[in-house]
Amino acid sequence: MGYRQFVKRLFPYLKDHIGKLVFTSIMMVFATVLETSIPEITGQIVDTLFSSNRSSDAAFSYSLILFIVIAMSSIFALISISASSWISNKVILDLRVEYV
Repeated sequence: MGYRQFVKRLFPYLKDHIGKLVFTSIMMVFATVLETSIPEITGQIVDTLFSSNRSSDAAFSYSLILFIVIAMSSIFALISISASSWISNKVILDLRVEYV
């Protein structure tokens, strides 16, 4: 069975969950965008700490921002993983109910 045939057979079971799949995809995008900003924030912290006119307030601010970004990224990732697991379990349940 090819990929197209597989998707064609699976789509009727997924169409009830399209909104949830879009929501899951958006959460994954948010988590990825936040994760990709972590090296930039870390670089700003290092630049601030090792500059000649370092400021503890700026270092604290960057550290707080880094913590918030990591926390938000983790929350978005958790939501997307939970939602995708729920969707896959519902589709499997629908398949089992139909073919039993």
